[in-house]
Amino acid sequence: MPKNWIIFISLLTTFLFLGKKQGDERLSNLKGKAAYQVLQELQKEDSSFNFINIRELNLSYYNITSLPESFGKLKNLEKLTLNHNKLTSLPKSFGNL
Repeated sequence: MPKNWIIFISLLTTFLFLGKKQGDERLSNLKGKAAYQVLQELQKEDSSFNFINIRELNLSYYNITSLPESFGKLKNLEKLTLNHNKLTSLPKSFGNL
């Protein structure tokens, strides 16, 4: 199996479990590609993804210019790291966190 398929399957497995398992610390602290996948899922209007387990999200060094309003879905988020991005404002939904 090619290396990129192994990485994809690993990320997909993590992504799918996030919506199903509760209380698993390994799935609540996301960084790297898994964290970026959460951002991409938040940007989808029709997402049925369950964001309840996410407590820490590190989106540093992705040159992000804006965050979607749906960030308010991350109800249990305790720590968000956004270092070295290009944000100029935060969505109003941050008040719901």
